[in-house]
Amino acid sequence: MFSAPKDGDNSGNFYDNSFSNASIEEIQQRLVDEGLAFKQSSLEQEPSMTRVPGCVATVYVIAKQENGIVDGERTTNRISLYGNSDAILSRGLLSLLKDYLQQLTLNQILELEPMDVADILGVRPALSKGRNDGLANMLNIIKKQLTNEGDCDNDPAEKMITTMLTNSTIKSSSSSVDKKPTVALLLSGGVDSSVAFRLLLEQGYDVTPFYLKIWLEDELAHLGECPWEDDVNNCRQVCDQVGIDLQTISLQKEYYQRVMQHTLDEARLGRTPNPDILCNSRVKFGCFLEYLKGLPNKFDYIASGHYAQVKRATSDTDEYDDNGNLGGVGSKATSIARLFRAPDPVKDQSYFLCALDQFQLSRLLFPIGHLEKSEVRQLAEEFQLPNRHRPDSQGLCFLGKVKFRDFMQIQLGEKVGDLVDAVTGEIIGQHHGVWYHTIGQRKGIGPYLLPKATAKGPWYVVAKDPSKNIVYASNKYDEDVFVQARSEFHVENLHWISGKEPTHLLDEENEGKYRLILKIRHGPRLAAGTLKVLIDEEEDDDETEIEITNQKNGGIIKLDEKDGGLAPGQYVVFYTEDAECLGGGIISERHWAKFLQDTQSRSETAAAK
Repeated sequence: MFSAPKDGDNSGNFYDNSFSNASIEEIQQRLVDEGLAFKQSSLEQEPSMTRVPGCVATVYVIAKQENGIVDGERTTNRISLYGNSDAILSRGLLSLLKDYLQQLTLNQILELEPMDVADILGVRPALSKGRNDGLANMLNIIKKQLTNEGDCDNDPAEKMITTMLTNSTIKSSSSSVDKKPTVALLLSGGVDSSVAFRLLLEQGYDVTPFYLKIWLEDELAHLGECPWEDDVNNCRQVCDQVGIDLQTISLQKEYYQRVMQHTLDEARLGRTPNPDILCNSRVKFGCFLEYLKGLPNKFDYIASGHYAQVKRATSDTDEYDDNGNLGGVGSKATSIARLFRAPDPVKDQSYFLCALDQFQLSRLLFPIGHLEKSEVRQLAEEFQLPNRHRPDSQGLCFLGKVKFRDFMQIQLGEKVGDLVDAVTGEIIGQHHGVWYHTIGQRKGIGPYLLPKATAKGPWYVVAKDPSKNIVYASNKYDEDVFVQARSEFHVENLHWISGKEPTHLLDEENEGKYRLILKIRHGPRLAAGTLKVLIDEEEDDDETEIEITNQKNGGIIKLDEKDGGLAPGQYVVFYTEDAECLGGGIISERHWAKFLQDTQSRSETAAAK
């Protein structure tokens, strides 16, 4: 890859570019391989490492002159590079840069143009503008370190987050009389959180914006372009407009452990999990809240651009302001916090917040939750936000532009099994994995059907049996045989946002059931039905008493009208008539097991005929 410099060549342009004929995908894969093999140095090992400004990832680097061999001759001019990053592609760039610089003399390094290094390494076509700029900044920092040109740590853009926040704490303590309520805002790069940012500033809050890097890991970058680099750049532009520094932290490891591992485990079992619900409760308002606890200054609230409303009251007679808050800007709620749907039925995101608890919800602000999407767009124009024309994001937050099926194939692969007619028991095709299908699915089944079955469609996925690797489908989904399976089901892991079951809402005239408004999936569609809570009972051996454990409670839901697809693992969210979100539960396999027993009986009856 490297060749010796020619006489008189001080430019460093003797790099043997092995990427000259490589495709973008090949370059990205090579960077992933380099990043995985790169030996990182921690801040404990190299405390003098400097954080590289302007990188979409968090990158630290230090360059040192050490004894070594260049072109077969001993020299004291050898350059060694140490660093670390929370992104695999950035570690790949560090690895290539390290190998390259070790072949140069100090003078050759100092004469390099930072903006040319991507071309020298041959990686520019495969990098976004943000990563190309970050690579140039790496070289800028390295040149400063090698020539002792000032202390990079004095540049505010390169200081660690904790140092910046410590400084802000010192400043605020000197004027504690005028101290504003503090807010840690989750800024995503989209219009909604950006408008929320500006509204909070107008309302008098002291706002610190944070961008959270969550999972998609960079080793999957070759599957598609991940938009989080664009997100960071949009966030920086929004922050620059008001002169406030953006804080970027990586929670990729936590996201994988707390959300993605569970999602993959559930998918293997044939269930339909919702990673966005877990992301909110376990990461955005879970481990991020834990992260904030470790900072030198404390935040009164966490805010985001969610379309939902939080209302706080100490009694039923308290009145709320237009934003659902009690007592104005500076009042920090210590009473019960209640979650309500947003007035925009299409954009409402209370479904994704159903797993929050009081500790989390009492600290949250949703500045745009009382607005329609059209009003948010109008405010973005009034604020002249640099990202005001950005379209709404679609799909799961961790995938970016990667197709869900491609992602699942990388993670779980394929496992071929039978597609079976749920009424007759006849094999009608071959599926490639139960995790590729969900209950109620119609689109995408055709390629897996046998020719004679294709003509008898449309077919719907109606059940799955992971233990036998069978997917059941039917072309009679709207007929009477499926009415009960589509309208009555068990739920498990009941969760109440208030921390306790709202027994005051029980309908005693209806056998002690709850009469509820339900959401079975995100979207504007609401369903009506009843919930009968089933109490789990455990005997206490010492006192022979019954102990009730709410977390183990399940229930039976009966819908007034049949639903399009009731999939085990899917969340069902509970609401009152006045749009308060009470909590939710997860559709259980018990519903599935009963249906499969009925299916087997129908198949045996059909075979007997």
